[in-house]
Amino acid sequence: MATIEKRPNGRKVIRYLDGLKRPKISIGKASMADAISAKTHIEKLIASRVSGGGIPPATAQWLADIPAALAARLAGLGLCEPRRAPESLSVAGFLADYFSRRTDVKRGTKTRWKQTRRNLCDYFGENTALTAITEGKAHDFRRWLLTHEGLANATTVKRVKDAKQFFEDALRHELITKNPFRSLKAADQSNSERSHFVPTDVAHAVLDACPDAQWRLIFALSRWGGLRCPSEHLALTWGDVNWERGRLRVPCVKTAGHEGKAERIIPLFDEIRRPLEEAFDAAEAGATFVVTRYRDTNANLRTQFLRIIRRAGVRPWPRLFNSLRASRSTELISQFPAHVATAWLGHSEKVARKHYWQVTDADYEAALNEGKTWGAELGAVEGNLGPESGVATNGEKLQSNASEAGEPSKTPGNTPIFKDTQLISSGCKPPRVTPTGLEPVLPA
Repeated sequence: MATIEKRPNGRKVIRYLDGLKRPKISIGKASMADAISAKTHIEKLIASRVSGGGIPPATAQWLADIPAALAARLAGLGLCEPRRAPESLSVAGFLADYFSRRTDVKRGTKTRWKQTRRNLCDYFGENTALTAITEGKAHDFRRWLLTHEGLANATTVKRVKDAKQFFEDALRHELITKNPFRSLKAADQSNSERSHFVPTDVAHAVLDACPDAQWRLIFALSRWGGLRCPSEHLALTWGDVNWERGRLRVPCVKTAGHEGKAERIIPLFDEIRRPLEEAFDAAEAGATFVVTRYRDTNANLRTQFLRIIRRAGVRPWPRLFNSLRASRSTELISQFPAHVATAWLGHSEKVARKHYWQVTDADYEAALNEGKTWGAELGAVEGNLGPESGVATNGEKLQSNASEAGEPSKTPGNTPIFKDTQLISSGCKPPRVTPTGLEPVLPA
């Protein structure tokens, strides 16, 4: 008979008597019901070995379903036949199969995956077996992306995450016994060096340099609407524009697969209303889509946009379209509550803090101006304070009959006004109060 031993963290071990030995079989984290089931099947394997009979069908199915590591342990104890090692797929062969099975992802995701696939095949070799890729080689691959390929840290993190996802699928299908990329910890994908705020004056200069109504609309929706370009631009229809209520429904193509994230409603800001009206006046009768140019999702907007920026006499900034969205996000959070600003941009506060919100020159100027204003107000208050005011400006005692009597002075309304209260209300720091008690009095 076999027995079940409980270990910390919910792990279970099954022991059975084999002559004078009591071998142990670790089944990992398992519920008691699963442990009892495993114990029952192991007892049947022991009985089958002793009697020389066949393995019951239910136990044979259990053997086929258990993890490869547990099956190897049972085979090592002579309780079953070793599993036949699956034919190892090559890197290129496995990735081709994986891509064909993932019909649930968007086209843009597969485009990114293709870049990771190219890196994996270039570094490891297309015909290299999956089982030949070790944890050490996975770490070497990440360093190769940074040094040899010259990729930014954020891009490298994305490629490594993709590779980890690919090999995790291979592990689930028991093509490998360990994911070599699992130990690579995910680093920060944000890159502050590529963050750029596009000021309003620069944005208007670029808008004026746009060659036609369609480009003015694309730019305005990106900079002042905060739309993701080009997916959200191309999804807009004239039915999404509510002229009367001044609102715009934005289909969120990127997050459509998440519950409640298929669309968002933004105000028809003046900066986007005017280009929308211009495009509406120029639209053909019965037109459906707001943006009629570049309907092919593979169209290259970047090249033409660079020409427009240079025509405006402006130096191109990093992440051309993403910086426009980040700039609008930064503006909105300075004017509206966080839950409102993030709802209009269609991202969470956590994502906004990490990838969008920036400190701008206007923030520094506002801080300096606020300091000057506070100093001027404080100076005016101190200038108005004097002996006749009843407020001490240099820490001396109030010279009044009430203060000499140890009582607070009173306003005409008979409300006591204490010295410290007057100073605080005037914007001045109160004088230091020397604490007294059982301890000696501190020096002034």
